[in-house]
Amino acid sequence: MDTPLKWWRRQGWGRRTVVICLFLYVLYLVVVGLILPGWLRGKAEEELSSLLGRTVTVEKVSLNPFVLSATVEGFDIADDRTDTLLGFQRLFVNAQFWSSLFHWRPWVREISLDGLDAGMWRGKGGELSIDDILADSHSRPPMRIALIRMAPIPWRAANRSSKTSPSSNNRNPGSHGNSR
Repeated sequence: MDTPLKWWRRQGWGRRTVVICLFLYVLYLVVVGLILPGWLRGKAEEELSSLLGRTVTVEKVSLNPFVLSATVEGFDIADDRTDTLLGFQRLFVNAQFWSSLFHWRPWVREISLDGLDAGMWRGKGGELSIDDILADSHSRPPMRIALIRMAPIPWRAANRSSKTSPSSNNRNPGSHGNSR
């Protein structure tokens, strides 16, 4: 019976390279898929809470190492009066690795935000619920974010109200209100 070291020495460079690549790929999958999401969740809550001076909660962070997508669920920045200053149910970001590699800049294919909830208020003296955050931001150095190019994004607004105005019922969009 061979020891692992003897087996390793008997293998050619091609097999050694394949074994090393497979080991590194499995290590990448374990770190990105299993370890990193929990660490990111805790780190995001800690850093954002200290940065904003508010309680920040994140229910779940999941990363898909195969297609390079990230999902954040249950994000909430707490507020004393409105319970939620800013929050969302789900944020999905799908990056494109090969496009990013060939274009030498981050390339994002899809960003999806579901269940956005914002509760900002204005006091009697004109103060806003985010004045404390804005005041603290002036004492820190500015954060620099560079966007090189952004493709036009088709936006669609959905009417979520159940009531419709009587003037808009049964109107052909191409008629512009002219009926004959």
